[in-house]
Amino acid sequence: MTKVIVVAGPPGSGKNTQADFISQEFGFPHFDTGDILRRLKREGAIKDNEMEKGNLMDPTVVREIFKREIKELTKSGPGGVVLTGTLRTAEESFGSFGEEGLIQWLENNYGRSNLLFLIIDISTAESIKRNSIRNEGRPDDDPEIIKVRLAEYDNKTKPVFQRLSREGYKVIIVDGMPDRATIFEDIKDHLRQWL
Repeated sequence: MTKVIVVAGPPGSGKNTQADFISQEFGFPHFDTGDILRRLKREGAIKDNEMEKGNLMDPTVVREIFKREIKELTKSGPGGVVLTGTLRTAEESFGSFGEEGLIQWLENNYGRSNLLFLIIDISTAESIKRNSIRNEGRPDDDPEIIKVRLAEYDNKTKPVFQRLSREGYKVIIVDGMPDRATIFEDIKDHLRQWL
């Protein structure tokens, strides 16, 4: 059965860097929802401008794109998959108005014991510092938009992982302040115990 590793954290925490390290070390494909959404926006497949303002996209749109893309990615039966940029709101994660959320969908498709939520924790000051210097040319890396993104994370995303922890899902919090290699050694230790 495919293992699903969800890597999350505030903007600038190094989610994608660590997800890439996991992907290379364990041979699992890395799927970043934000990259897919930006690509679809460039292609004109989605018209939402919320990302450029630092806000999160409509959870219904994100859920449908995510399900379609993950099904395709895991069709060949990789041993695992690393996910970033998803489970950002309660509605996206747990569903609403009778719609299945991504947590239930992942659990139904891969099994609860095959889900791991890895949170990379950094301070707000460090998040602002890292985003200000990375300069990847993304519209959402503007200092004022970074503040909006941090508020979105604190108000909408962080509570998702707190709820998952309360409900008994495997949630691991990793200190994101040391250098990349040290963080990855910590992550590898956790993953080797779990895999």
